[in-house]
Amino acid sequence: MSIQIQVQPLLASDYDHVKALSKLHMAGRHGAFSLAEQLDSKKMIARYVLRDCSSGALLGYALLAEQIAPMVKLRVEVVAHEGETREIYYPVLYEAVEFDIIAAAPYSVEARVFGTSADERRFYESAGYREDHRMVHYGLDVAALDLESESTKQPANVSGSSIIIRSMADECRERPDCMEALTELVLDTNTDFPTELPVHLRQPNTDTGWLHKPDLVPDAFFIAIDRGNYAGYTVLYPSAEEAYAFQGNTAVRRDYRNKGIATALKKSVIAFAKRHSIRSIYTSTRSTNPAMASVNEKLGWKVSYSELRMVNWFHSPGHGHIHNR
Repeated sequence: MSIQIQVQPLLASDYDHVKALSKLHMAGRHGAFSLAEQLDSKKMIARYVLRDCSSGALLGYALLAEQIAPMVKLRVEVVAHEGETREIYYPVLYEAVEFDIIAAAPYSVEARVFGTSADERRFYESAGYREDHRMVHYGLDVAALDLESESTKQPANVSGSSIIIRSMADECRERPDCMEALTELVLDTNTDFPTELPVHLRQPNTDTGWLHKPDLVPDAFFIAIDRGNYAGYTVLYPSAEEAYAFQGNTAVRRDYRNKGIATALKKSVIAFAKRHSIRSIYTSTRSTNPAMASVNEKLGWKVSYSELRMVNWFHSPGHGHIHNR
């Protein structure tokens, strides 16, 4: 039996339903980030839901958010309930949000699709999106690791060098300018994080505010130090609800690369997790970063799933021309 459906703006009363559908869509995929987690963000551009006209049931949602300002790169997320009619819902929801994309006139729009979601991939390909890269998500069974083995043993310092690994907590207790030096390290290494944008649209990444957020645990933030100079860092975010944690950025200054610093930093994270009864650590690496993938796999991380980053290269009058399907 056919049903009548209608796209409507998302209301505050829809929040719980949208978050529940997002959670169902992301189930078991640690490290994946849904736009449904930031419905009230200032970066949110458009929010729509799809309803069954008879029952009022929410069948899906479409969200559009700014990823790189000012409206250079956007991210779109279209999610629908599982079922035979799901492939019908995608184009209906996307058609609503497409008007907002055209109005925003971005350089590009990114959609994230799980490798097992063939219907989603087909839809986005029909809408002009193409795979740009993959985000590979890893899981590490900390409980099963032997920290005395050579592959995971925490070093007192980086082999053959004067570089030591210390926590932010220890550093800030002894060094008054610790946060200032860390901020400089983050700004210096931010420039090396990958981007798909052409050179003329790239902007300096000046985001250091996360260093002061309450979810950052100073004892789980590790710094590679060479005779007082900060060479690299990594951060672990323990979960408050379960015995697992997420590893955030691992970054090393260019002059200090290929010295085993990233490996030493990650070993410190593993040792912290073991001491605090954290059973699993999840992390993510771009498919375009084989060096970090090698470090992860050497230390015991296993690939759990991959997330396709599909991009549609729109071009506005400010950047070129609008892509039409």
